[in-house]
Amino acid sequence: MKLLLAAICAAAMIGSAASAATINFSTTPTTATANPLGTLISGPAFFQNVTGSVGGERLSAWTGTPLATTGVYSSINGTAEYVFASARTSLSLVWGSPDTYNMLRFLNGSTFLGSVTGSQILSGQILAGAANRLVTISGLGSFTKVQFVSGQPAFEYANLAAVPIPAAGFMLLAGLGGLAALRRRKTAIAA
Repeated sequence: MKLLLAAICAAAMIGSAASAATINFSTTPTTATANPLGTLISGPAFFQNVTGSVGGERLSAWTGTPLATTGVYSSINGTAEYVFASARTSLSLVWGSPDTYNMLRFLNGSTFLGSVTGSQILSGQILAGAANRLVTISGLGSFTKVQFVSGQPAFEYANLAAVPIPAAGFMLLAGLGGLAALRRRKTAIAA
């Protein structure tokens, strides 16, 4: 019984979402990679894997770096969504010009897990000392969708990458479940 209880507790800890996101800043990458293709959910504009800036519409996510005119990035005015084939645990991106009206929404299926706003990134960048930093967001639990939301032009980002759940987590749960089943079977045979 104790083993079964331990297995249930371990599964709950692995599957539960934390109450707040962990945001880490790293050095801006020196190379640009194309973003995966997303889907426009709402809004007037979604530019995927473009270069350069267009006044009043979008500012390169690489502004202030050697990649300002040649680095590939995406820009949304509205809501764009990325759906992953399997659950992810963290998201990394170069958040170009964070604005207070920018937001990332994390979902597991249709269940909302949490969000990160441009205001949070702005306050972190002041502490980190530079814009256009590589931002890694984790601690919200397992997610299968990320929505990029901007109420105005625009939310610019580059080098989008989402890290899948490690296979070891699933193996641990399977192992604990197997041990619980064995324990239950032995208890049933003894009775």
